[in-house]
Amino acid sequence: MGDAQITGLDTMFQEIKFSRFMDSQAIEQQQKSAGGGGGGGGGGGAADSVLDFLDPVDILGQLKKDFWSGLDNDQWKTRKESLDFLLNLLKAPKLAAGDYADLVRKLRSLFNDSNVVVLGLSIQALTKLGEGLRGEFSRHAHILLPTLIDMWKEKRPQVSKPVTDALDVYGKYCFSVGDEKFCTELDKGFKHKVAKVKVDCLQYLARLIPNQTPEAVTNCAINLGPVLIKMLDDADSTARSTSVQILGSILLIVGEDKLSKIFTQLDPKKLKQIQSVAASGGTESSSDNSNSASVSASVSASASASVRSAEKSSSSATSVASKSEEVGTSRAASSAKPGSPSISAVKKPGPAS
Repeated sequence: MGDAQITGLDTMFQEIKFSRFMDSQAIEQQQKSAGGGGGGGGGGGAADSVLDFLDPVDILGQLKKDFWSGLDNDQWKTRKESLDFLLNLLKAPKLAAGDYADLVRKLRSLFNDSNVVVLGLSIQALTKLGEGLRGEFSRHAHILLPTLIDMWKEKRPQVSKPVTDALDVYGKYCFSVGDEKFCTELDKGFKHKVAKVKVDCLQYLARLIPNQTPEAVTNCAINLGPVLIKMLDDADSTARSTSVQILGSILLIVGEDKLSKIFTQLDPKKLKQIQSVAASGGTESSSDNSNSASVSASVSASASASVRSAEKSSSSATSVASKSEEVGTSRAASSAKPGSPSISAVKKPGPAS
């Protein structure tokens, strides 16, 4: 065998070893994500493992005097140009850690801008900061949370949609539903004088719950359980049906023993609706009214995303170690199934195989 052939084979073997190493890392990261996120919510699965190999981009050093003066310009188009420049920089998937306080403060000041386009772009920029910095942006996300919740009272989609996108990103990467500050601000949102804010807060929590750890959901139940119980009698039909969905999802994740005190004085009919949601895996809509179907679809989509993430992890693991197929199949077969309506019959979901 010639030297060239030997060299070629060595290169091939090195590539195979590197490929296996990458696969194992991706699988490990996916399995951790499938088990639930930490302080920053659900985690990003394989996307996180890709970010680990990317160099962070320093955008702060690229924000020159013209950028800052543009944000203060009297012409809204000039302010928009500065924001467009920033958003182009924020396309980087991973941002370098740094002092973003001045930038966040300036963007937040644009919440009072008279031009709705500028307002919407400022929220989008704060959303991208959360995506690029993730846990590093947690402090700023907590500060922005009450202001963004209050902005849900705005009916214009140029504002309400960016607000929703921002809070969804922060809920995924910057804080969890078990955070005391998060629960405090959401509780205030439930009591907001504008009904739309109350409903948006409930639907927000419904989207977050399925991707959280049992510990975070337990803390959420302790902090927000009583107010959610009261919401079951709310005058707004969507608020009632969404509360049923949230409580059903909580019951599914943490189990009956953690919720017995909360459910003690609950009306049997309402309890049965909550049990039904939990027994169906958090996807069955309550019979309160037709609006519950759309709420159920939102919760179901989040839960399905978690299931798909776990399935991808299992599939990747099988490709690396095919002998584990029988073990994986056995675990899948023994996972919790929908049971009877009684609370004690509802099983908590097991860890992703």
